[in-house]
Amino acid sequence: MPAPREEERGDRADATASQAVARGRIAFVFSGNGSQWPGMAADLLTGSAAFRAAVEEVDAALAPRLGWSVTDELSAPAERSRLALTEVAQPLLFAVQVGLVRMLRDQGVVPHGVFGHSVGEVAAAFVAGALDLDQAAHVIVARSRTQAATAGTGRMAAVALPVYEAAKEAAVFPGVEVAAVNSGQDVTVAGPTDILRAFLAELTRKGVTCKELDLDYAFHSAVMDPIECPLRQELSQLRPGTARLPLYSAVTGDRIEGPALDASYWWRNVREPVLFAGATEKALEDGADILVEIGPHPVLRAYLHRVARSRTRDTVAVTPTLRRDASGPEAVDHAMTTLMAQGAEVEWSVHFPRQGRVADLPAYPWQRERHWNGTPQTWLRTSGSGHLDHPLLGERLPSPVPTWQGAIEPALTPWLDTPGFAGSVVVPATAYVEMALAAGRLTLDGPAEVDCLEITRPLVVPWADAGSVRVQLAVTPDDGVVSITSTDARTARPRAHVRARVRALLGRAPSDIDLAAVRARCPRVVDGAEHYDAVDRAGLQYGPAFQVLRELRVGDGEVVATYRHEAPSEEYEAHPALLDGALQAGAPLIRAAVAGGTVYLPAAVGSARVWRTPASRGSVHVRRRSFTTAETCWDIVVTDEEGRVCVELLRCRLRRLAGAHRTALTVHHTTMRAAPGAPPWPGDGPPVTPRDILAATADRIAACAPTGTTPATSASPSSSGKPPPTGTPPPSPPSYPTTASRSAPTTSSPPGWTHARAVRRGDGRGDDPPRPGRGSRGRTAAADPARVRGQGTPARADPGVPPVLRREPAGHQPYAGPPGPRRRRPHGFHGGRREPRGHRAAL
Repeated sequence: MPAPREEERGDRADATASQAVARGRIAFVFSGNGSQWPGMAADLLTGSAAFRAAVEEVDAALAPRLGWSVTDELSAPAERSRLALTEVAQPLLFAVQVGLVRMLRDQGVVPHGVFGHSVGEVAAAFVAGALDLDQAAHVIVARSRTQAATAGTGRMAAVALPVYEAAKEAAVFPGVEVAAVNSGQDVTVAGPTDILRAFLAELTRKGVTCKELDLDYAFHSAVMDPIECPLRQELSQLRPGTARLPLYSAVTGDRIEGPALDASYWWRNVREPVLFAGATEKALEDGADILVEIGPHPVLRAYLHRVARSRTRDTVAVTPTLRRDASGPEAVDHAMTTLMAQGAEVEWSVHFPRQGRVADLPAYPWQRERHWNGTPQTWLRTSGSGHLDHPLLGERLPSPVPTWQGAIEPALTPWLDTPGFAGSVVVPATAYVEMALAAGRLTLDGPAEVDCLEITRPLVVPWADAGSVRVQLAVTPDDGVVSITSTDARTARPRAHVRARVRALLGRAPSDIDLAAVRARCPRVVDGAEHYDAVDRAGLQYGPAFQVLRELRVGDGEVVATYRHEAPSEEYEAHPALLDGALQAGAPLIRAAVAGGTVYLPAAVGSARVWRTPASRGSVHVRRRSFTTAETCWDIVVTDEEGRVCVELLRCRLRRLAGAHRTALTVHHTTMRAAPGAPPWPGDGPPVTPRDILAATADRIAACAPTGTTPATSASPSSSGKPPPTGTPPPSPPSYPTTASRSAPTTSSPPGWTHARAVRRGDGRGDDPPRPGRGSRGRTAAADPARVRGQGTPARADPGVPPVLRREPAGHQPYAGPPGPRRRRPHGFHGGRREPRGHRAAL
């Protein structure tokens, strides 16, 4: 690795690692609005002579048109920044991009092609040679000044939807337009502020991820229409030249020649949607496989990754230059070493101006051994052991219980770079399984199994700054409980993500699976490419590392699939990408639900056992245990090609993602009809009393009684309203059963029938019958009808409601003896039968 120049020396990273590409052809990608930040590139003005010289040249071309210096503005303190004004932000962004290109060119990095996003096309046209510096300065000043007049008339937002869906959703919100097509799954929208925010609220209600941008302008929308004439007039004398490098237009989505960049083109650049995905696809088709984002912060990196994955299976590297709040010289130096590690075509004569002397080496038998540059400290920067125990665990910390901590390093886990939103990656559930298995082996000094793994919160990693996320795993030796947490630069308190339990793996592997018999039960064949197209349409995108399935056979409640996973797996118990592929194999079992818009994500794993290291080629057998609209449960077995069981994932629970399901539009009509045979409304007459109801139903009650018996419909003297005759002995009070006890039959009730009477609690609420409580055992209404205890609350019989007959179950033996010893009974246990909590006896 060549040493940095003297003026750019400083504290540098020990090493840079990256996945190499096939051709090493570089394309410069110039970012647009949204990448700028106060203080950007200020340290490069003093730390790099090449950068300062380029910015001063740009300043000389811009200052006569602007009336102020971009060099002074870049050097100003952050609190005095005017970047919120687009007439300031665009010239500064152009100057920084030209300076970065000069720094890379001095290091031997020359692009094979260029393209930009929105205002970034001005710098791209200048680097390609279609515009000279004076023409580029004229365009950037005219563009920014005319757009400044639209400040405050609208806003912009990023939306995670394909362009056709976003346009369909925006059609019902006047003024909201698709302003940029960034990838197949990402767009930018613009429109009037209030209407745009209502649109975002509707998308959020439907479960669509969206975010309002910190821009007080609605670029690339109808808000720009009033500036068409001023912009065309100011650029009417523009005469672009021939481009020296391939230039890809974000206006047309295709390659463009230099003379076409006239005034009409730059008006279209302001007004029409940015076809950034199309320009990226064309650059990749022409052979570019290293995309270098030229700008103050990598805002396009996630979009570039998604487009690359969707268009080619070749490795495509995306490399940023500067980062927000990071050292400029260090960031550019890191970008340079990363490009070299990726295999970029670099002019090595810049670093080795003198040709070396070639000497013949003596014949020597090579001793081929792996040799790693760097030390464990290259990846570890904490106070732990300094030894990398596992790519996902990191290093062990000095703690009373086994504890590991490590940063999520893309160089250590490149397979983890999967599609997400706004540059973020969600750690898959199988990565947690692997972490628990590895920690169990290190803690127990032998193979371990994982039980009851539950994901309580997803771990989302901003992939552009993945190293800022640190993951902790702790194992409690007494019970084997595993806790996985994370921290980042913004939160010092660990966030809990996973709880599980590990224990020693005992027993023997299950018997081999008869793969031929399973395939015979699964007649429907799904090709691997067809499978991934289907899940992609359902909204689940898998990167190349996770696309391991080759063929799936679907049967009744089961799936058998073949896989191929060639990535190195020596450091893992079972590679998470392979296990994630095993989970993917169950997708056909929920095809109908997924087609309806429902998304299921792994939430728990009942048991995980690794009996042997999975082979690079083998099969996956998935069996469905249960399925509901909210959850599905599978048993998954990974085997080799002969059917020997390698991994078991049992009771894998996938739960429906809240907000992901989109209910079809339905229309409900309410038709008012008269109820048949409805009695006339009493109007304003007196209210109906219980006595009226009893009198009206006396015949029906009498008809219900067995022959030869007479139900007591007026057992209480008060029910008739007349006092008893003189000399008549007072009637013995009947036994009224309550929810607190059972009553004995009376002479007026037939066998199997008992009396029941409504009671009122002490507070006078007649519709609340008493419930059992302390002191109610052995005490009945017959013993004391005036006080029926229900949870210690006094109650009194309602004289206005006579008793009615209640049928008792066969074999019932009512208790009528003296109070016995108090015995506790379960809550809700009434008269020999259990009733649900909150039960009320019906009268």
